[in-house]
Amino acid sequence: MNEAARRTGYIKDLPPFLSEREATMVDPGQIVIMATGSQGEQRAAMARLATGEHPQLDLSANDVVIFSARAIPGNEKDIARVQTNLRARSVNVITDHEEFVHVSGHPAHDDVVDLIQWLKPKILLPVHGEVYQLQAHAKIGETLQVPQVLIPRDGDMIELTPAGARVSGEVHHGILCVDGKKIVSAADRAIHSRKKLAEVGTVLVSLALDQDGSLISDPAISTHGIYTEEQQTAGEAELLERVIEAVEELDDRHVFKNDAVEQAARIAVRRAVNNSHGRKPIAEVHVIRV
Repeated sequence: MNEAARRTGYIKDLPPFLSEREATMVDPGQIVIMATGSQGEQRAAMARLATGEHPQLDLSANDVVIFSARAIPGNEKDIARVQTNLRARSVNVITDHEEFVHVSGHPAHDDVVDLIQWLKPKILLPVHGEVYQLQAHAKIGETLQVPQVLIPRDGDMIELTPAGARVSGEVHHGILCVDGKKIVSAADRAIHSRKKLAEVGTVLVSLALDQDGSLISDPAISTHGIYTEEQQTAGEAELLERVIEAVEELDDRHVFKNDAVEQAARIAVRRAVNNSHGRKPIAEVHVIRV
């Protein structure tokens, strides 16, 4: 953008831009830093400056940070976090709520009309917007008599040919997650399970029974994400008692069935945690017959 603006004459008297390294050699009172991260992105330059983690640049008290972008819906919390971190460092934060610092980069209706009239396209494919925005864009094209107007849906594969455009197929779409060395759908069962684990915690129970259905030893119980460090010993001791009671209360029809023993222990664990913490953890029970 900088190079294009200089070539077209929009920027004439502005000195050349400096690199991050060069910027460290200039009096802080004589420099403006253009940094990424106006939407609160965690690893962007602005977020790292706000926490003092940027490798080359730092902010001091009374420095001024201008957020020239408006919040994209859904990013409000991330932006507020960055701005709070900046204010905690006594940095003056200016947004479009305080000053006229934002100018939209999106074209208005007349701008779109001008562009279509200049280009005279044979095909118009409105993209990047809510449905009502795509429909409004398409309506402009139809009013200006663009031969073909096609509004694609997420995942549509559009084939452009001399005869026009058509939907020729569909590709997988949706939110993706980086899962180690793989990229998987955010709706994947493994991702869902991890979210649930983070919310409710887990209890692992191992039971060793003899052929008569009696416990050979106390069950082994471990918990994760449920108790605080101070609560864990007492909490797991209570779960141990509940599991033993549940197994010993089974009648002769069920005590010889592993799935019945597992179910009884699982219900006992979930009920005990729900009574003490108001949530039902994921409980995994393993039965060993000796």
